[in-house]
Amino acid sequence: MTTERLFELLDQSSRWHNDSERRKKIAALTAPNIFGQLMLKERVERSCDDAKHQEPRRVIGNG
Repeated sequence: MTTERLFELLDQSSRWHNDSERRKKIAALTAPNIFGQLMLKERVERSCDDAKHQEPRRVIGNG
């Protein structure tokens, strides 16, 4: 979700009367982005760790 779109949604949400409902909506909008970043970070760390334990590839040339 782009930052502009998030601000549009937050601006629309300012019309709501119930603050707790607005907070829930804001949390729902931002939470997937946070979880996505954490999952990406874990994948990057794991892929680096896995690479340390793998044997180097042997290239067989023509000749």
